[in-house]
Amino acid sequence: MISELCENFVIVVFLTEYSTPPGLIDLLGKLKKEGAVEDFIIAPFSGDILKSHLFMKSKIHDLKKYDFDFWLSTGEVHVQERYISDCILSDQCVSVCMSNNITYLFMYHESMVRKLLPEFQLPGEGETNRESILKRYLRKTMQGEFFVLARIALGQRVLTIYKKLRMVCDRFILPFFLVGRVFSPGPYDQITNFSSGRADALIFFDELEVEAHKRLLGTPNVYVAQYPSQGNCRCGLGSTNSTTILSPLSGFEQLNKISSEALSLFYRDFNIALLEANAKSIHLRVHPDERGEWPWYLRDYLVDRGMDVSVVSCERPIREIMCDYMGMAGFASAALRDARFSCEYAFVIGFEGVSKVFKNPKFVFANSEGISWIDKAGKYEDGIFVRKKYTSHGRQSVPGLLIELSKTKKKGV
Repeated sequence: MISELCENFVIVVFLTEYSTPPGLIDLLGKLKKEGAVEDFIIAPFSGDILKSHLFMKSKIHDLKKYDFDFWLSTGEVHVQERYISDCILSDQCVSVCMSNNITYLFMYHESMVRKLLPEFQLPGEGETNRESILKRYLRKTMQGEFFVLARIALGQRVLTIYKKLRMVCDRFILPFFLVGRVFSPGPYDQITNFSSGRADALIFFDELEVEAHKRLLGTPNVYVAQYPSQGNCRCGLGSTNSTTILSPLSGFEQLNKISSEALSLFYRDFNIALLEANAKSIHLRVHPDERGEWPWYLRDYLVDRGMDVSVVSCERPIREIMCDYMGMAGFASAALRDARFSCEYAFVIGFEGVSKVFKNPKFVFANSEGISWIDKAGKYEDGIFVRKKYTSHGRQSVPGLLIELSKTKKKGV
């Protein structure tokens, strides 16, 4: 979006060292040299609390000099974001939060969303995939593992206390002593992990997400926009010589192995995808934060059962490579949404069965625009593996919406 925004704005890019893809720093340096951005700042990972606070304090004076007219952010709830909103921006600055990811509200608060949207047809009620604490307690006790369970419970108690102390230090003690402010959480910060409605406007890319957040936060200033990667498709009439499916790996980060159940579910659904799409091979795309060995463990399991499977890196963004594949199929990752709008012809399919990190994987994607599913039982609708043009809604682009918002907010409308 920067190439469009730089025609109307002087841009300063602020990023946090987290899930940083290879080559990003070089790209930002190139953009700065070309004049597309005025400057860029890479803040340390916010998990290193003291280092993060000292860094943010050191940048306040330099950033305030810009007297920003506009702030576009991926949220307003985290401490580094609060330093910007509370210590750097003026009261006249227009603030906009944009979420192109799948949202916390739909990921973790299904019952709340259903109450907010009673008149909407939503995906069926998800069955819980987690064993209740009581049932787990009884099972462990019957197995003679009471003391193991007791140690786990004690560890959880200690962890909870530690998290509370860390939060008090992060949001109250350190900012008070460093800048004379406290960053109290908003009423919906924990629920949305995005916004409690302090920003002048919020942008999403799905109508259900827009309506749910409007009702939760009690604000009309929530907009739906064209997905940022839309317009990158280079498939022409949709034909492709590719016989390979791309699969984004997620949900099991940092593990070296995954359960036999997960392996069998991956095998079942990949086998369906290969047969139905008449595909020959699968590329497993490693998650940017992956440090475990499970992608190769999964690859070996699938190869041993006769599949042509390779593990590939995530250096290039999906918007650049999606047209090189027949389609995408795999875990219910936010990458499915990116793939859908990066290529107009690729099929995009989520595996509900293996995506048990979510109570109801399909529900997480709200309208699931252009995304199809293999359900928990391995069933699926006819024709979902056929490459065909997906016509998305005619929505306003984010740069266009931002320019419009900057004008109307300045006029006080």
